[in-house]
Amino acid sequence: MRHDRDRRGPGRFSRAQCDGRTALRRAYHFAHIYTGLGEDETAIDCLERAFEERSGGIYGVKGSYLFAALRNHPRFQALLRRMNL
Repeated sequence: MRHDRDRRGPGRFSRAQCDGRTALRRAYHFAHIYTGLGEDETAIDCLERAFEERSGGIYGVKGSYLFAALRNHPRFQALLRRMNL
């Protein structure tokens, strides 16, 4: 059986995927994806959603190498302050 990869590019994800009831446990994981794609604002939107819902490994976000690209972003810094980290 042949499997074709989806080649639609970064636009195939939408912000709605880290919003809504079905994605409560996934917002943190979508933040990883968006960070890797260089979509910092959307990644931080997802991290804020994960924090609001107290989901996943959100409390390990400060030291996570997965979010190294966001460390100097003002919204990321503000999120860490809100989390008392």
